Amino acid sequence: MKDELQEIGKLWGSLDDIENYSYRKGQQKEPENFQRLKQDFSEVEDLNKLKTLLLMLGEKKGTEVTQKFESRESLEEFTEFLSEQGFYVWTGIGLEEDTFVYAEVFVNHEAYPEDFFDKYQDMREKKPEKYHRRMGEFFGYPEDCITAFISKPSLKERIRNFIARYTSLSMKRSSIAGPEEAIKKYGGDLSSGQKRDFRTLIFYMLADNEESFDQALKTAEARRESIEKLRDEEGLDFTYLQENYLEMLDSFGN
Repeated sequence: MKDELQEIGKLWGSLDDIENYSYRKGQQKEPENFQRLKQDFSEVEDLNKLKTLLLMLGEKKGTEVTQKFESRESLEEFTEFLSEQGFYVWTGIGLEEDTFVYAEVFVNHEAYPEDFFDKYQDMREKKPEKYHRRMGEFFGYPEDCITAFISKPSLKERIRNFIARYTSLSMKRSSIAGPEEAIKKYGGDLSSGQKRDFRTLIFYMLADNEESFDQALKTAEARRESIEKLRDEEGLDFTYLQENYLEMLDSFGN
């Protein structure tokens, strides 16, 4: 466990050293190639493939994919695919060794400036509120959730807890709640399926109120319906991505 934590720390720390991001302009949009997403990118982790799927379905404005790739070539193959799907792509390499490349890939429907992410690490350190508002807007998070996220002190220390973003662990701040915490507060009447969708299809911290919860619930339901429609109409079943992500969340004690 100690070695694993050291490895994670090394990988995450490498992202802080990225200064310049390569850029791929979105090409003329081709029909969504869901088949290729499912078959050709086995090394893309299930959570990242789920977020990419939602982006392709039009259920997310922007997303990020941070993980190990087998090589620079396989990373470039993936980012080229995203560009061919009409998305704008920024790629930063944190660590490159003989056996892998650890990279951070930002993707969006909209044509942000080519240098949008250059020096953004400095902004995170020097102007954290501006940085997190900028990123929240890039990902398409609800405005009230962005505002709640940056409204309290000590954000600079707390935001480094990447695990909170992905496992829904509470950040112990009164103005925001992770998906799991929000379910406990506001989702007592939800079915098991609704809870699953909320936990696996909402990727942001919510403003800690019922209105924010209700909006996120609608978002989760719409995303689940899009995934099921793709399965029912095109015969492409990606529901396993939700199940695998849920299993990962449960392994963290959620």
